[in-house]
Amino acid sequence: MNADVLIVGAGPSATAAAARLRAGGLSVLMLDRKDAPAKPCAGGLTIKTLDLMPWSVAPVIERLAHGIAIGIEANGTSRLAYFPHRDPICAFAVRAAFDRL
Repeated sequence: MNADVLIVGAGPSATAAAARLRAGGLSVLMLDRKDAPAKPCAGGLTIKTLDLMPWSVAPVIERLAHGIAIGIEANGTSRLAYFPHRDPICAFAVRAAFDRL
């Protein structure tokens, strides 16, 4: 196999890079280890990532996060603090659906 560029991994950043390289006329070979389970964050897409994608991933978005919850433990006491945001801060997709897209 011959290619101008080899990209290892097929996550959001890699696929965006491959699309831009292909649009620039380069041949691209992507390798991804499919037999390993996806890491837990594999379905999380930051808004910055979505803004940089060369195509819409809206068809595979399952839900949007409008804030972040942080567990706090101090002096033997635990509590959960939630920090809401007016706009979405992260989108979630099922990794298999994202990969097919």
